[in-house]
Amino acid sequence: MAPQFLKAARSADGFLATLRRAQAGSDPDAPLFNAHPAGMGRLVDTLVARLGDRIRTARGVVFLSRDGTRWLVGL
Repeated sequence: MAPQFLKAARSADGFLATLRRAQAGSDPDAPLFNAHPAGMGRLVDTLVARLGDRIRTARGVVFLSRDGTRWLVGL
């Protein structure tokens, strides 16, 4: 969850009132979401380069499940 939404949800003034106050001081032309200037693919490319043979590419994921503190990924 975005931190500003969590803060608004916990506000005694209420969720919508808190978001409206925050919006009043913001730039309406500012982007809502930010990304790496070279694109989100840059993140994937960097992970693949750094993780080497510990990561599998070009494989479809069949399922994700949690086992305690670990994630299981079925290929």
